Amino acid sequence: MARASRWLSGTSYLQKWLVLGVLIGTMAGVGAIVFYEALLACTHFFLGVLAGYHVPTPAGEGGHAASASFSRPWALPLVVGLERCWAGSSSFGSLRRLKAMGPTRPSLPCTTIPEASASEQ
Repeated sequence: MARASRWLSGTSYLQKWLVLGVLIGTMAGVGAIVFYEALLACTHFFLGVLAGYHVPTPAGEGGHAASASFSRPWALPLVVGLERCWAGSSSFGSLRRLKAMGPTRPSLPCTTIPEASASEQ
């Protein structure tokens, strides 16, 4: 850490931001790839394995045709309901943590509403 600190103190403004930009871009790209792959995995598991429906893909991604029907149509409402319960509980936990941080004020550019003039009434 001390070595990185010495390097940062001895470099120019452009070099610092170039390195920082490359690091941020790399992390954003890796995060996007992980998110996309997680989305594909969840789609395969929840719709393909549990509900028995295979989602169609574009021609550029293999062009797999969709299932003609659900092999387990009764499972689709269960899958959607369980997903909604999970999403609701995770967002509820986030809201509870935000509430614990205390009230926040909105940062609006204009906090007062101008009064209407006599000619506009």
